[in-house]
Amino acid sequence: MGLAQPADEKFGRLMTLNDDLIGIWATVYTELPIAAVQELAHHAASGGAVARDAKLDLAEEIVSRYHGAPEARRARQAFLDVFSKRKLPDVMPELLVTDPMPSVFDLVSAARPELTRSAVRRLIAEGGVRINGAQQPDAQAAPAVCTGDVLQTGKRRWFSVVARQVDRGES
Repeated sequence: MGLAQPADEKFGRLMTLNDDLIGIWATVYTELPIAAVQELAHHAASGGAVARDAKLDLAEEIVSRYHGAPEARRARQAFLDVFSKRKLPDVMPELLVTDPMPSVFDLVSAARPELTRSAVRRLIAEGGVRINGAQQPDAQAAPAVCTGDVLQTGKRRWFSVVARQVDRGES
């Protein structure tokens, strides 16, 4: 977990912790009393919704330490909205698209430049790419994209498409 990451990113990463690490992280990264840490660890070991709630509580506590309680509560609600209620995130980075029909591979490569070509292909093949909620399993497909479309790459990355035609006469 990067300390310089925004609250939403920290919260999301904390929610991916293994349940057996909740007690350790609560001990190291919070100032909770030992009884509260033990309770979180016990709930995390219980599995199911109780474990999820323990993770939510831990994530909120840690994010609160670095960003303040109001921001931590907002990050928690944003996480629940996106992952429980299946809403789109309130804020998404924009992805400028100048080709009217780019391939799915090109879209993902532009959105996620940190990924290798192999990682992009794997993400697409494993069903991790969606446009407006529709899975895009073919890297070579060329869907028409418009401004306002939403590209999802992986479980926690969304981009708002901004389509702009480039005049081919420009240099």
